[in-house]
Amino acid sequence: MQIRHELPTHLYEIGETVTFDPRGGYLQNPRDAFSVLAQLPPLGSELQYRIKSVNEPYQRVAAEHQLKRVGQAAG
Repeated sequence: MQIRHELPTHLYEIGETVTFDPRGGYLQNPRDAFSVLAQLPPLGSELQYRIKSVNEPYQRVAAEHQLKRVGQAAG
């Protein structure tokens, strides 16, 4: 019997605009929109992304649960 391991699928696509909630982390501009630059491999079971705001000179790495599509209702 062969066991198949399904890889999780990223919810956000490269180029998509998202908001970022660091959940207790430090963020100067929490209302900024971020662009998804890359889909990264999972860290444990959590998918990750490289994101960037036009208002910051650096990129961030964010876990999928920290992101929401722009316009998506909180919930």
